[in-house]
Amino acid sequence: MDAVILARIQFALTIGFHFLFPAMTLGTERKYTMVLAASQYDEAKGYGFQTKSLNDAPARWYGSPLANDAVKVLPRTRFTFQAEAGEYALSICVRAAAGSQITVSGIEGGDQVLKTPEEGGTVTTAVKVGAKPVTLEFNFYGEVVWVSLIQPDKPQ
Repeated sequence: MDAVILARIQFALTIGFHFLFPAMTLGTERKYTMVLAASQYDEAKGYGFQTKSLNDAPARWYGSPLANDAVKVLPRTRFTFQAEAGEYALSICVRAAAGSQITVSGIEGGDQVLKTPEEGGTVTTAVKVGAKPVTLEFNFYGEVVWVSLIQPDKPQ
């Protein structure tokens, strides 16, 4: 397959939570699906929070549409989304204390616990998605800025 499947989740107030799963070639415009803190998981949509009473966190001073806004999370906040089976690079950008934990479940090989870098930022890991939806459980007080799930091209 000569396309890259991109999944970008952007938690934001105006821009929203952006989520992308169509196949596309490199260099094409990325499209996003808006999801806010109030977006609850819906199997038909294929994504959403399983935790209620979350708040959007506008932060216009960051100067980037991908970093401006976020969703405030509490310990045990869960976000679930569906993805096609395959191997992916999962990246999660948060604003949280160093060493805060994010548990990734619904992936093959069992749960993975990721720790955030100093002063928040982005953590990346390889995951293999199977038939189950992927759930991210944020075990900290902080903000989720974006999540990206990228499936690279397979070598020919």
